[in-house]
Amino acid sequence: MCNTIRVLLFIFIIMYTADWTTTAEIDSEFAAWKDCHTGTFHRIQNRTKAEAKRALIVFSSLSLGNDYRDIQPKLRKHFIDLFMASGTDCTLGKRAIKSGQKESAEIVEYATGYID
Repeated sequence: MCNTIRVLLFIFIIMYTADWTTTAEIDSEFAAWKDCHTGTFHRIQNRTKAEAKRALIVFSSLSLGNDYRDIQPKLRKHFIDLFMASGTDCTLGKRAIKSGQKESAEIVEYATGYID
């Protein structure tokens, strides 16, 4: 019984990636991502919880190099809060935005199995 508890505890501890552990790291990566073509595409969309989750999927893949499910819940929430509070300013052209839309759709489709 005791070994079973140890194994379950070990699995729970390694369940999330150890690459990203602080909100400061997410802040730094978000600052760079929000102005790229995929980040800008997501920021100019309607601010909904669903859009924030799609942005998290793309952000995790491109900026963090991890699956969004591997990111700690507190860091996912921190990203969503940053995303919802970010502005909608856009310095990119239509072609770059369209490229961001296409790349984002591919990442979301791969990660979730569908595009909504």
